[in-house]
Amino acid sequence: MGWAKFDDQFTDHPKVVAAGPMAELLAVRAVIHCARYETDGHVQAAQLPRLALGITSPKKQVAALVKCGLWEEDADGNGWWVHDFLDYHPSAEQKEQEREQARERMANVRKKKGRSSDDVRPNTDRSSDYPDPSRTPPQDQELSSAVADPEVSQEARDLTRQFALAVKANGFPVPADGQKNRVKWLEDMDRLLRLGAPGGDPQPQDAREVAKVIAFATEDDFWKANVRSPAKFREQFPTLRLRMLNQTPALGKLGTGGVAS
Repeated sequence: MGWAKFDDQFTDHPKVVAAGPMAELLAVRAVIHCARYETDGHVQAAQLPRLALGITSPKKQVAALVKCGLWEEDADGNGWWVHDFLDYHPSAEQKEQEREQARERMANVRKKKGRSSDDVRPNTDRSSDYPDPSRTPPQDQELSSAVADPEVSQEARDLTRQFALAVKANGFPVPADGQKNRVKWLEDMDRLLRLGAPGGDPQPQDAREVAKVIAFATEDDFWKANVRSPAKFREQFPTLRLRMLNQTPALGKLGTGGVAS
């Protein structure tokens, strides 16, 4: 799961003020989108209707962002680049390198402990140079590890937290940290990462892909009311992933951009 970053003076930046409130909202959604899908700051034109949902005159807002220098049109005319995005966010290549380094470190740790490393899941948050601004404080992490399997990966914990926050935002109850049901949520999410979906997709799953499917499932009008636990999410994962891919245009090779001077 990625994190979008904004300067605490973002809303007062002259470019943002000049663009106007609707354009500002579109710019924020675009940065979040680029961080989530690791596009390096590229916004495909095909994604505009989704990003501009509820925003009046989307094309007018895009023109305002381009005029103020917050966005730049790409050379092929297929979308826009968020200006200086890579000055504030790691590139997709950097993130993949971090994940690979984390996998190697975890594999070495497992080997030293005499454990198999075939399905090692990297702890990218602990190894990353880009801190997660909403990470649970250390004392809470210790409490969680006391009631849950300490071998459950940090990725599974982060995805469970993402899922719980989204379900709660949709108005449905979620078990609190430390409760028995919350431990079950952790275990089910961990199984999805390690083992895949039961029957439908029995292979390890990439945490980035799982995060995208969680976002889709908890935003879709039908699925958000029918998938309210990691167990159900894991069961329906192949179907959810297929529906997501059918509704989201494929993201091609992408490249630069945030808000800057």
